[in-house]
Amino acid sequence: MTTVFEDHKNDYSIDVISLLDQKGLVVKGPTADEIEKTIARVKSSKVPVKLLYGETFDEKGNPIDSLKYYLFIDLFSKLIEKEYNVQTNPIVLIADLGMYRNFPDRIDQIKKLAMERVTFVEKVKNIYNCKYDIVLMSDLVKTTKFEATCKNIKSSILNDKELVTLIEKTVPEDRLEMERERGYTYSIEELAVILNLDFKIGPPREELYDNLANVIAPKIESNGLRGVYLYPTYPLGLQFGEYMSSSSVKQYGLTPYKVGSSNFSKNRITLGVSTLDMIKANFERTQISKSEKKPNPIMDLAMITNLARQHLDPTFSDFDEIYKAYYSNNGKFNSKELKEVVLKEFEKYILNKFN
Repeated sequence: MTTVFEDHKNDYSIDVISLLDQKGLVVKGPTADEIEKTIARVKSSKVPVKLLYGETFDEKGNPIDSLKYYLFIDLFSKLIEKEYNVQTNPIVLIADLGMYRNFPDRIDQIKKLAMERVTFVEKVKNIYNCKYDIVLMSDLVKTTKFEATCKNIKSSILNDKELVTLIEKTVPEDRLEMERERGYTYSIEELAVILNLDFKIGPPREELYDNLANVIAPKIESNGLRGVYLYPTYPLGLQFGEYMSSSSVKQYGLTPYKVGSSNFSKNRITLGVSTLDMIKANFERTQISKSEKKPNPIMDLAMITNLARQHLDPTFSDFDEIYKAYYSNNGKFNSKELKEVVLKEFEKYILNKFN
């Protein structure tokens, strides 16, 4: 389904570039020139601008960190529609297929978990008036076009040692041997999804896939994509040394859409499960710093809350105020005050709507 967003269409107090430049929210994104070139190409083709965020899930529930990506792709698509006068087709993809293959003895359980995540994404969509579509990977792969794209990618990759090396860099070490045995099926299918996109939203690790996709794109007559990478997810309730000693967490953070990522489930906010008292206790124990180079899961939550507030009130104009209030030289918040303000706003705009 493609739509042009009309409600409050001219009321937004933030624009595309301001959103992409927001510190504490976006790590890296396309330039204004790159966006304009992509939009011009899409307009000439008379098709909607395609945007996607994809995620898997686990049995531990629905993390607040997924909410960041749902709300971001929705706001980003609406701002593109407003500023460039084009239709958009934002999609939240639930990548269930790989989990069925990895755990063939748990298919019924995984189907149940997949539908629980779909229900959660739909709930977010309804609460915050989002316009994205929700798609299961297991449904997407059934199309003839998808099968043909996979075949083209596979022939391009397996005949090129350099591309095989690049694709292996996208696979976690503990799954590399399995992926080799399967002929890189998971990686090829992911590439088939993203090579059909204009913009892809994800955590920083996704840049590995996106760079590979843009190398392969000309080989299969695709245009390539623009990636937007959001601030990494870090655990609450801990000192830096309790989680930054892990090389993977230090480099990429936690997997945002899996509560149990790196065994830090007690240090995550699970919507519908985590109570205000639980969250407050984790806030109090969380070490943060005035250094912008240090992880700050409290500021990350502030940005998620701002996205929620922006959806409920498109005229909200102080998106980056809290960032400046903490990090600027004359900032009015110390660490304790930041935690107090963020907790209050989070309770109002998010927690009360799920608990």
